[in-house]
Amino acid sequence: MAAWARFRAKCGRISHDIGQMQRPSELADYIPAALIEKLALFLLLVWALSPVIILILKGCRLTGYFMAGLQWAWILWQVGMFGLLLGAVALAKSLLAAGRRGENWLRPWARRHLFPLLLLLLLLWATLSAFFADNFLLSFFGDSYRKDGLFTYYSYAGIFACAYIVRRRSRLVVEVLVAVFALLALLTVLDSQALNAFFAIATDRGIYFNINHYAYVLGLAVMLAALLAMAGPATVTGGLPLRLAALALLTWALLINRSFGPYLAVIGGMALLIIFTAGFDRERLKRAVLVVAVFAVVSLGYNAVYYNVSGDFSRLFGDVGRIAWDDPDAGDAGSGRWELWVLGVEFAAERPVLGHGPDSLRPLYRAEDINHSSPHCCVIYLAATLGYPAMLLYLGAMLALTVSFFRCRRRLTTYHIGLFCAVAAWFASSLLGVSMYYTSPFYFTVLGLAAGSLLALKPAGDENAEA
Repeated sequence: MAAWARFRAKCGRISHDIGQMQRPSELADYIPAALIEKLALFLLLVWALSPVIILILKGCRLTGYFMAGLQWAWILWQVGMFGLLLGAVALAKSLLAAGRRGENWLRPWARRHLFPLLLLLLLLWATLSAFFADNFLLSFFGDSYRKDGLFTYYSYAGIFACAYIVRRRSRLVVEVLVAVFALLALLTVLDSQALNAFFAIATDRGIYFNINHYAYVLGLAVMLAALLAMAGPATVTGGLPLRLAALALLTWALLINRSFGPYLAVIGGMALLIIFTAGFDRERLKRAVLVVAVFAVVSLGYNAVYYNVSGDFSRLFGDVGRIAWDDPDAGDAGSGRWELWVLGVEFAAERPVLGHGPDSLRPLYRAEDINHSSPHCCVIYLAATLGYPAMLLYLGAMLALTVSFFRCRRRLTTYHIGLFCAVAAWFASSLLGVSMYYTSPFYFTVLGLAAGSLLALKPAGDENAEA
């Protein structure tokens, strides 16, 4: 009763304080930044645990094949919309704080936050594209399979905002993500008929609809596991063996999945991890070599038994040769991606400014007798759906993040390097992949964590703090 009385009294004081306010800026100032960060962390953890929630619902027979997709999308939309609200409050507080520093504050503030501002402009351009699309409802909600319409874009923005806000406990989000996907990877590696039947999952795609969707998040999880193995203490009590075991487990699951594009992207990410660690955090170079060695040993061991990796490389070189020599069957190259890319470029040329609208390509591909809704390349997809300006905004944002990373090179730690390499690996994978409502939010989580961690390295008053 005493606790309830204190709670009611506190609510009364808050209500009284808000009632005395005369300007919206006073409300933004009244909300503590620490509270915003805690709420953002909570939302990120809810999303990070969403695969486990779906797995439990499947095991308890509280969902079905298509219903699971709707329930997962519902979790995303709730987390994303609340995150968007937190992001709006954090943005207002940031603007107010910058404005109090004196005159000519806007330009330094914009330079400091150029990366998220470019993504915000991309979101606004997507909104404009949706309103001018031939099928507004399809552009707003997305099709029934991918659910990648404008409403979902705003949810991505909310996830990104939460990750960008979180500072002190961002590593907890990474640890939960690795633990969650290590659990899914364990089910994949065990390949138990009883467990697969109980949870209604498939070995090569887990709880996802397609194997490549599962591979996108597994590749990201491999990079995050490498980050944790590098950033943690080099002792048994510090959890290094467990982190290396998680890395090996996730790598094995990615190989079982047999999606070559994400695996190639991880190889590139591991190479960057070695290069950047050698250049910016040489004290951790031995640990980086150990991490890459674990990834390489698992890969070579799997290939020695199943020959999948070497076979995929052979097919890759063969596909490149067919495209280079203009082979009549080149459209099948890259599991049919070449034909999707060519048509995607043609669709982009039809509406180069605003595109056809978010998630609006399925009818266009269907008119060409192709049952796809995306060119499986993020750059072409943005150009075809939102127009070339949107594509340039995204590429400009990624360039701004990269410049910011190198400007911070003297203050970078293994944690910053690992996050940036994870982002780079996903970006490389997305050049051969597709955006989905239950995969892309994990990317925007890591993207926000990476951008926020770099921002924290710069003093607030430095005009050149952000690229």
